[in-house]
Amino acid sequence: MDQIERFDPLKSRGRIAYEHLHRYALCRAQVAGKHVLDLACGTGYGTRLLADTAQSVVGVDISEEAIATAKTVHQRDNLEFQTADCFSLPFEAERFDAVVANEMIEHVPDHAALLAEARRVLRNDGILLISTPNKAVYNRYQAPNPFHVSEVSTDDFAAELSAHFRNVRLVGTRMALVSMSEDLAVGGRRKAGKIDVHLGSYADDGQPAIGAATLRVGDPEYVLAMCSDGAINAAPFGNSIYFNPEDNLWIEHEKVIAWASHLHLDYQDLYETLVKRSEELSDCRQKLLEIEQENFRFRKIINDLQSRNDT
Repeated sequence: MDQIERFDPLKSRGRIAYEHLHRYALCRAQVAGKHVLDLACGTGYGTRLLADTAQSVVGVDISEEAIATAKTVHQRDNLEFQTADCFSLPFEAERFDAVVANEMIEHVPDHAALLAEARRVLRNDGILLISTPNKAVYNRYQAPNPFHVSEVSTDDFAAELSAHFRNVRLVGTRMALVSMSEDLAVGGRRKAGKIDVHLGSYADDGQPAIGAATLRVGDPEYVLAMCSDGAINAAPFGNSIYFNPEDNLWIEHEKVIAWASHLHLDYQDLYETLVKRSEELSDCRQKLLEIEQENFRFRKIINDLQSRNDT
């Protein structure tokens, strides 16, 4: 069994699915009609998504087990999977129009070697789409990820990429909870229609405001880069939202809050029990002290009686 951090949407949903699938949605729009290489493809869900728009996609991973799964689960005419080491790819130079490497560079210590090999198999005007956690934000509220050996900040990431590619474009992503509204027909049935975005904010005095739908991501948790030695003629990534109505993150959030509330109640019960037991222990100690004092008094009486008897 692989001892590797790996996401598979057939096994996991929720926040991790949102994070990974949003990145592939952004990449998929950039590889339309191209010959694509997907590095560290795992079980191939992202490679299959890229194949929706690409002319052809090859997914590679160092795990034979993962590639075997990918070949079984994802079968398309424009899709291929191979076992390969990302530091020594079995492809000739300038083979691909685009290389995708989502959430894998932080798993290897030698970023320069990885980027050089990706650059080797790219055509001169090809693009590298590569993402990684933003170290400062990613570790704010959690212990360091034991599978990540080389996390970097956004600035360091950009510097590493710029050392290998003339042009670098960045986009940041992070999770955010939103409130949604939707027109309903009589009886509660859904009606088809687009969703308008109303952007909320707070003024300096704390008063809420609602403005135009110009989305901005503050403190991105992940950074996706588009790199090329040629001019990047593709449209900017732009601002976007990934939403899956089958994965309700707010309900998951409420479940966590409910669980935490129960923990608080359990803590209160345990604390009250501890206080009660402490009081009982104090009472027992007082009674033991009284018994020991009584025992001392009786022993003194016995000793006095024995002394009288001896005389």
